Amino acid sequence: MKVLLCDEKTGERSPAHWAGSATHTLRGLPLRFGLAEVADTAFDAAADHNREYVLVRVLGFSLNYRDLSLLMGEQSGVLHDRSRGIGSDFVGEVVATGHAVPGLEIGDRVIPNMVWPPRPADAVSAGVLTNNASRELQRIHHSRLVPVPDAVSTANAAAFSVGAQTAYAMVRRARITHGSTVLVTAATSATSLFTISAAGNRGATVYGVSRSARGHDRLRELGVRRVFDSSSAEDLKDLSGLARASRGFDAVIDPYFDSYLVTGMRLLGFGGRYVTCRLMGGPNERPELDLPAAEAMRMFTSMVAKNASIHGQCLGERSDLERALTDHADGGLDVVLDSVHTGGQLESFIHRSFSADRLGKVVYLFGDQGGKP
Repeated sequence: MKVLLCDEKTGERSPAHWAGSATHTLRGLPLRFGLAEVADTAFDAAADHNREYVLVRVLGFSLNYRDLSLLMGEQSGVLHDRSRGIGSDFVGEVVATGHAVPGLEIGDRVIPNMVWPPRPADAVSAGVLTNNASRELQRIHHSRLVPVPDAVSTANAAAFSVGAQTAYAMVRRARITHGSTVLVTAATSATSLFTISAAGNRGATVYGVSRSARGHDRLRELGVRRVFDSSSAEDLKDLSGLARASRGFDAVIDPYFDSYLVTGMRLLGFGGRYVTCRLMGGPNERPELDLPAAEAMRMFTSMVAKNASIHGQCLGERSDLERALTDHADGGLDVVLDSVHTGGQLESFIHRSFSADRLGKVVYLFGDQGGKP
């Protein structure tokens, strides 16, 4: 089977079992990536220890912001072995099942269920399913997989789980309904793109704020009423004026609280909900939120006066992912892909995955799964 590996030996010849390789520098660290041929994952469908497990052949995968932080050693408390492969999002096909697996059959396409929080006495239910999604054969408990509707393309499914499940959970926590006014920060990030489409699908009026000048036309196609440039004093003034005129936003959904927390809380209206899922900076970028005590006091005093609330959201529930899949299959949720790569296009896949000007997810498809997204 194939697997995408990574090491720092950029000056050496690629190992013989690497079918292709690419080099890329991330935050000043030169890295080498390669598609390697390794031994297949063993799976005996008749074995009792596999009774609730399935063997999945990965058809395609994509890399996330989280994968970058793992590669750079920035995930606190997580020891990541690059030699086992990288990646979190994938789509696969069931090729074998244990004798007690319900609801899945050989040939079904599936994506990972990134459910959180864990349930007591359930050892298989917690968090991101794998840090090695590019391993072509995966042994997985059936509860951690969700079937993919026929209407969903393989490329879109390979870019789906983390972003869509998180976005739908945040939209649920923000209680977004028809007529809600919503501000989505970091509007060109992968999670925000899912969030924008999900909020719009519920009938919300959506605004965006971003440091990036790219992709604003695509954001408007997704239904964003206006995109504000967070580096422009004039745009920030307009954004504040909009919030005052509408008595504040009903919800602010912010993937990066270390960048937008203060702004987002200031713009909330009475009873507003601020929901966030992570921080932008790793230990090598922003070790902590630079928030003076006086400013923090003003922010929390305002929050209390407005009966506003702050919610943290890590990943989501199975129902969030299932609703996202249904909405996408029915045409109500857009999946924004930057590009799709296959075969010998490893170098372009790596470069686009970590390119600052990409918009949407970058997908690699194994075998003959290529084609238009």
